[in-house]
Amino acid sequence: MPYTSKITLWLIGFHSLIPSVIITASIILLPPVFMMGMVSPLIIKTITTDIEQSGKVSGSIYAISTLGGLFLPHFYFGFYIIPTFGLTLPSIITGVVLGTIPLIVIINQKKITEGIGFLLIVAWAFSASSYRPSNSSIKVQYNSEGLLGQLMVIDYPYYTKEAKLNGYSRWLFVKEFHKRWMPLC
Repeated sequence: MPYTSKITLWLIGFHSLIPSVIITASIILLPPVFMMGMVSPLIIKTITTDIEQSGKVSGSIYAISTLGGLFLPHFYFGFYIIPTFGLTLPSIITGVVLGTIPLIVIINQKKITEGIGFLLIVAWAFSASSYRPSNSSIKVQYNSEGLLGQLMVIDYPYYTKEAKLNGYSRWLFVKEFHKRWMPLC
């Protein structure tokens, strides 16, 4: 099961929805967004040799990035990668590749502090992905990815305000690729 599902299931037991959503979004989105945000500035810094050329270099980098994003990845990912491998594995591989490029630049420039910070963020992301709550009473019965989205069937325990009751209710969660998780029953 992907770490995003583990985190979501762990935080589902909180009694308040808003803190659960904020914590989940922070844990899931911070590492990849942080790492992907590093790529373009590092490329621009590496290519720029003169301050007067910095505008031209950054404009060229962003133009190439936009054109490359319009043509190759959309069609390739949309028609081959996602239908074949689902969404989670390609996302992880893309994140690793995009995170490796800045790491190589940091190592080549021998910036020890930035390299240690980068590796700490990566270690934190992997530790969050391997976390498994030991006291979770939510049972995942089925989890899959496919062409139309992700499916998860869970058994959620019955609760009152005071305690957990005996028995479970079964929930089907459907996440289409362009939408959020939605319970159907």
